[in-house]
Amino acid sequence: MLGPRTSLAGLLLAAVLLASGSEHAGGNSRGTAFAGELSEARNPSRSEASRAAPSDQAITPADRNWRAFWAKHLGQWHGRWTRYTPTGSVMESFRSTRDFQADPSHLHIQQVNRYRYDDGRAVEERWSYNRADHSRADGFHHPASLVMRGLAFRDGAAAWLVPTLAPDAVVPMELFLMDGQRRHSVGVVYGKDRQLIRTASIREDQRGYPGAHWTEQIAQVSPWQVTGEWVGVTETMGPDLSRSTQRTRQITWPSQPNREVYFPDRIVLSCPERLPRHQPFSVAVRWLSADGRLQIIRADYDAGARLTQLQHQVLRRAPRQGVSPG
Repeated sequence: MLGPRTSLAGLLLAAVLLASGSEHAGGNSRGTAFAGELSEARNPSRSEASRAAPSDQAITPADRNWRAFWAKHLGQWHGRWTRYTPTGSVMESFRSTRDFQADPSHLHIQQVNRYRYDDGRAVEERWSYNRADHSRADGFHHPASLVMRGLAFRDGAAAWLVPTLAPDAVVPMELFLMDGQRRHSVGVVYGKDRQLIRTASIREDQRGYPGAHWTEQIAQVSPWQVTGEWVGVTETMGPDLSRSTQRTRQITWPSQPNREVYFPDRIVLSCPERLPRHQPFSVAVRWLSADGRLQIIRADYDAGARLTQLQHQVLRRAPRQGVSPG
């Protein structure tokens, strides 16, 4: 059983999920600001103004990805992390605060994680990282991991994923959804044999935990199903961070043979019990908020174990339809 002192335990989203055999890299905060940053003149000419404030077209997909994440996730988050066995038993559960601070340009990030156990133990971990060293064309990585990439949508939904799964390697994944000052992430870890090792649920709030919206329950709950017609928006991100958005009436939820794991607070994970070889597969999370909004985030891999797309849906119930117990 891994604790917060595990080498990858401080990952922003995947902290409690990764195995000790994963690849590591130390953080490197260079302390530099934008190279060539220009100060504005009192009445700049059009050409000077253009240099000082480049058009959005000049921003790379990697820059957009970095900005999308830190536009939503800075600040201090209070939460509870719970790990489960593949059969649904609680392995351990503990309180946490995660504090993320940045310079005004959001180029340099300072992260402090604090974990508090019911037996009185307390653990603290710190990292420094920056866009120049950690932002990549296929996502950004935390100083604790070279193999995982962070991908972020504009409204705070995000994921930590391995773009291409290596043979005989531990596979961690985590999918993340946000609603204002609340956020949660759900993760899975597969062993070198691609068998599911454990799952995890992390529920957080900037105003304090559990707050008015999260419960203190940690045991998994009885299955429930989404029924009826839903309408909303689907945003899709490719492995190169390209994006597209469209209106939809289709829920993109994986079918069997995925298993479904029902966490407290209307959170559901869909994942394979064993990652297939030479076949496509998907991992997804859905969350039904108290106000009736349904969010789904889904990662799809092809038969070569390569990430093909990450999707995020925000849906509302169509008139006269609803949710019924399973």
